[in-house]
Amino acid sequence: AYAAQYRANHNNNVTPKIRLVLANPGVDSVHWRPVVRDLASMTRAPGNLRAVFGISVSTEQTEAEVRDLTKAYGIPVVLGAPTADDFGNSLTSPPAFPGLARVSPNDHQEAGVLTRFARADRQNSILVEDDRAGDPPDDYISSLTKAYRPDTSQAPFVFTSQPDESQTGFMTDTFN
Repeated sequence: AYAAQYRANHNNNVTPKIRLVLANPGVDSVHWRPVVRDLASMTRAPGNLRAVFGISVSTEQTEAEVRDLTKAYGIPVVLGAPTADDFGNSLTSPPAFPGLARVSPNDHQEAGVLTRFARADRQNSILVEDDRAGDPPDDYISSLTKAYRPDTSQAPFVFTSQPDESQTGFMTDTFN
């Protein structure tokens, strides 16, 4: 992000210049409220904040954070990694997050493309399902499971991943 900002500000005669503001709501987004208030205060001069990029997970906290940014403060948000189906706007309902944009497809769209590309046979496919909800719960896990379940006819292979994704645990033994 810094390299893109530097290039935009130094290789073009464009004004206003772009300023990158790093905002960290903490582990599991427990400090999202003060961060959102700080960002909202930057929408006026001299900050002139125009958008927020890079929301990273599909948890209740991040959904509340995005809801406040978009609905309460009118700040557009571009989601980075979250792909959970229910974390976004619907074409048939009023927007839950006005001004929200995605850079990735949602889980159902992704599952549909991948199963078609792989020419997956429903009878010979099995779902490998992580039953860890997480703390806070990450909707990505349940959303991804729901997205792939219709493409399989067998009972899912269920396992529980480590609470801390950086730890490998016994995953190798489980899959062996």
